[in-house]
Amino acid sequence: MRGILELVLFVYSSRVNKKNVLYLLIGVASIALLIYLYGAADPISPNNKGFAYQIEQAVKAGITILLAWFVTRLIAVFCWAPLEAKQGRPVSRVLKDLELVFVYAIAAIFILANIYGKSATGVWAAMISAAMGLAYVGQDYVKDCIASVIMDFMGVMKEGDWVELPGGKTVKVNHISFLETEFKGLNEKVFAMSNSKVLDADIVNYSDCEDGYFEELSVTLDPSVPVDRARRILAAAAASAPGVLEKQTKVFAKDVENGCITYRVLFKIAGFLDRNAALHHVVQQVTEHLRTHCISLAETTCRLYRGDDRVLSFNETHITTALETVKMSPLFQECSLEEQEKISHFLKQKRYKVGEILIAEKTTGDTMLFLAEGKVEVSIQIPKDGDSESTETVKKHITYLVTNDFFGEGGVLQDSPRNATVSADTDALVYELRREDLKTILKENPEITLKISVFLVARRQATAGIANEALHDMQERKKLTKEFASALKNFLGL
Repeated sequence: MRGILELVLFVYSSRVNKKNVLYLLIGVASIALLIYLYGAADPISPNNKGFAYQIEQAVKAGITILLAWFVTRLIAVFCWAPLEAKQGRPVSRVLKDLELVFVYAIAAIFILANIYGKSATGVWAAMISAAMGLAYVGQDYVKDCIASVIMDFMGVMKEGDWVELPGGKTVKVNHISFLETEFKGLNEKVFAMSNSKVLDADIVNYSDCEDGYFEELSVTLDPSVPVDRARRILAAAAASAPGVLEKQTKVFAKDVENGCITYRVLFKIAGFLDRNAALHHVVQQVTEHLRTHCISLAETTCRLYRGDDRVLSFNETHITTALETVKMSPLFQECSLEEQEKISHFLKQKRYKVGEILIAEKTTGDTMLFLAEGKVEVSIQIPKDGDSESTETVKKHITYLVTNDFFGEGGVLQDSPRNATVSADTDALVYELRREDLKTILKENPEITLKISVFLVARRQATAGIANEALHDMQERKKLTKEFASALKNFLGL
């Protein structure tokens, strides 16, 4: 009685997770019930034959499999889950797979022993002999399995790590299985190596970096953005940059100044990249994620710090390349890497200082522009005081465009005057694509024409001021699509 009372007091003490204890009690009770049912199933057919005997064995086999499943769930809740919480990372799939194989192998042994009336020892011996035969036939696979277990226990690498393979190739560990390890290169190409080769190779793991060391990115956003949402977006953006150790990324709301919220994005960079280039990629990813989620920067630039030293802003040290610009542009998102590389060869780089005009309203031009870095303002001139007969005009702000936006495609495709003025709100880096070069790209690559046409039609619908509900009007959609197709044919001279 005293022992039962002590157990109850222990369960309800503050040191015990009551929910887990409840799961444990339910699991133990379920296992006890299954064992009882297994033992209570008296032989239906004493002669071990006939349909009744088959039903009996099927019931017992089902109970055994269900019992094995309960055991695997208890191991997951009371072994793997606490271990993952303590380590701060998932337990290797290899260990979990070994546990499942072991538990279900024992269940299979009991089922076979019961059906054939043999001892469990005999069944064990038969299964081990069969396993040894299979191991001899597939010894390379066995080596890979053993190597995967050794890699896990030695902590050679884990999924998400950046490593350097023999020959100097730097890749990210994408997935580790029983037989092979899958890597993803900086060019997004995925390839695999057998685990035995990985274990024997001289691999440098760049993810083992200095404890307590973080790069810091300071980003100021409008207070209308919920803090939790901003933190999630910023963390995902920084973690997606090449070379950033994604599980080390942290975001904090730093302070409120001038009605805006400043966030600190802390992250670690693997040692294989040029540091300034890696930091620049982080800025790129942050601006791209904010643009995708329709969030504007309250300040014109993001700045990176290490300690108190500013180490990078948009226009320092490393600039966005033409290929990076094409990859990040929504116009070319559906194009393959090979197609994007073709397009990037035609882009010409230009820089603008604050206040300089990129394109002027009512002028003609033969280029469309892709904003690689910085922020520009779109504006138009309207009559002063709303008097349509007045010759005096004033500037009317329309919107701001930020990194990865593009503009000027209307003048290029339709040879029409510019309908707005675009000026540099910050120092800006743009890439220009000339009309003749665009013609060359589209004529030589019809598949690119189709991909960008879909995007441009949707953009035309949006800029035409059509309400969301009107977008479902098929006649309106067909009309705009027909107009664009006609303009594209004229552009290509078809």
